[in-house]
Amino acid sequence: MGKIIIFLGSYFFLCFNCIAQSQKYFEGEITYQNSYKPKMANFNINIPKTLFGSGSRLSFKEGNFRHDYDGGIFEFDIYNKTDNKLYVKKRNNDTIYWIDCSLPGKEIKNFKLILKKENIMGIDCDQLIVQYGKGTSVNYYNSDSIAANPSWFKDFKLDGENLIDEKEKSIFLKSENEFDDFFVIATATKISRHKIDEGIFKISADSILSKIE
Repeated sequence: MGKIIIFLGSYFFLCFNCIAQSQKYFEGEITYQNSYKPKMANFNINIPKTLFGSGSRLSFKEGNFRHDYDGGIFEFDIYNKTDNKLYVKKRNNDTIYWIDCSLPGKEIKNFKLILKKENIMGIDCDQLIVQYGKGTSVNYYNSDSIAANPSWFKDFKLDGENLIDEKEKSIFLKSENEFDDFFVIATATKISRHKIDEGIFKISADSILSKIE
């Protein structure tokens, strides 16, 4: 009987450990709302609204992600870590454009980290400022609450994404991206943890594809 109890105890410990590991990283959906900040007082704020819409819904599972956009010129984008490509589809366009994420893209010049900079949806978030040669990107995140494994993105070198994920180890809850005339600010309004069907990260075989050079 003693051996049986030890065996059962070890079995349940292993099962619990496997469950804990599977629940360590975020899987589910995050809904973001967009806002826009012009650099000049006379800038028409409707221009970025037309381009980027009112927000997006992120679906995330084990390093694969998909954004479905609410309005704007883009319908969705998909990153599939197996082929390390980012796919983008414009609204009312049958062609799906893709880019090789092993390419370097923009070079990061500097990082600046500020701990517990802002509270978003009751979650204390650190701020990471990413300085490129031209423009900045700012993310607010909490690696304890919305964790992501940086090894999933080790080959995602486009615009230094692998370096950013190595520092954050998380999915952002707020981002601020700089363009020539304005900033796009995406802020999380809803977080839903649930199983995601891996099929949503796949591009159908009959899709019309075009590479972005």
